[in-house]
Amino acid sequence: MKEAWLKTVGLVRGKWAHAQAKQDFFYLGCHWVIEANVVNPSLISASRVFAKQAIQVIPDQAKTALDLGTGSGLAAILLAQKGLKVTAVDVSTAALENARANATRNGVELTLFLSDWDASIPPGQKFDYVVSNPPYLVDAQDPAFSAGEQLKQLLRCYHAVRRRLAPGGQALLVSSSWSGRSLVLEHLAAADLRILQSEKKFCGNEWLFLDQCEGVPCS
Repeated sequence: MKEAWLKTVGLVRGKWAHAQAKQDFFYLGCHWVIEANVVNPSLISASRVFAKQAIQVIPDQAKTALDLGTGSGLAAILLAQKGLKVTAVDVSTAALENARANATRNGVELTLFLSDWDASIPPGQKFDYVVSNPPYLVDAQDPAFSAGEQLKQLLRCYHAVRRRLAPGGQALLVSSSWSGRSLVLEHLAAADLRILQSEKKFCGNEWLFLDQCEGVPCS
């Protein structure tokens, strides 16, 4: 029963997120234009909650930030407006070009990479603050939402986060009650990430977990 429900959720969310063609909206003082074939954060409240949280919990010492899976650039652009030097990546060319256009529209600069998680980022480059709203549904047809069997994309994301965290850096990571909290926690531990603080927010028809994390020091 649960598996069938999650499959339905994934299908509906994928269709809803792309339900409208090119659309513009205003959020947190910025003008956003969302192109066709890019997830529309005006239709997905979790995207907006994540982006707002990202700028509310910026670590005091942070000067550089990485947004893994930037989509239309919502979180990355808001972080850049706070004065951080932001790198943003996405596996979708359409999303990356949309993020580039939104950055120009809102008067900020982003360093952008077309990348499967952190694969295209120069080796050894680290960031003070890493944020990601990764795919977290177990079964969804749209890859923008599907984490795959055993949340394998979530685990890949977490390993990328750990690789890119500078010493003393922090991350903000999102998951959902639909993900299965125990498996999310297992994946965080497997990637050597430790939760410093977690907020749980009800968002539409799911609970979001907004986890502030640090890397576990190598022994």
